Amino acid sequence: MKDRFLTAGYRYCFISLLTIVIVCGSVSDGHTQNYYPDDLGNTWTLHSTDGIDERVVTIEGPETIGTESLNVISDGTYPISDPASKNPTRLFIKTTPGGVLIFRAIVSVAILGEITIDYSPPQTFLPDPIELGSEWTVSGEATASLLGLTIKIEATSTAKVIAIADVTVPAGTFQDCLRIEQQHQTQLSPALATLPSTTITMWLAPDVGLVQALDSKNVKFELISHNIPIDGPVVAVEPKWKLATTWGALKKW
Repeated sequence: MKDRFLTAGYRYCFISLLTIVIVCGSVSDGHTQNYYPDDLGNTWTLHSTDGIDERVVTIEGPETIGTESLNVISDGTYPISDPASKNPTRLFIKTTPGGVLIFRAIVSVAILGEITIDYSPPQTFLPDPIELGSEWTVSGEATASLLGLTIKIEATSTAKVIAIADVTVPAGTFQDCLRIEQQHQTQLSPALATLPSTTITMWLAPDVGLVQALDSKNVKFELISHNIPIDGPVVAVEPKWKLATTWGALKKW
């Protein structure tokens, strides 16, 4: 379990933090503020289908960078058997008329420690409008120290909405979910290792957000609970949640 956590947690989070897809908007008109509600305190809990890991995504903040007041996405994957081992990725984001922007990312990588990436200018996390076939690229750089050597890390990710479909998970059946595929490429300088390109996929439901994900190791995570009030075409396994339509802005190596 610990081995899987280190590879599918730390390494996976590092690549994804550069381009994690955070969405919010309406399926009907393509606006971004409907696919990932960013109200403070919103929480999504997913479990891997093999029963080993838990992924918890929470909206925290606000925090200030310069003159900007930003919400923070805390996104961590942990062994279900060891819930105390929490060290999530933190993404500092803001919704604008042109989409969701990322200003900073903080991530812990097993042998490199905590890495901070400041995006200047801020990068587009998710464009607005968004629809089937939408495609965008996010690039980021960071430096880290290993055995006294300064390492430059360059990562580029291309994301594309490849399908819109219904998704059934333990938390219910969600209609018209965006299926977003992200392809990541990372380079180190000096070239200490050759890193293969990786692909991850996530499914985002209108007015709910993240309901399913497939990491670069083909481990599937499914939503088991959330605290987003819902009010639409959702067949809930635990039909205790109500509905709402308020949205804001908002994704392993």
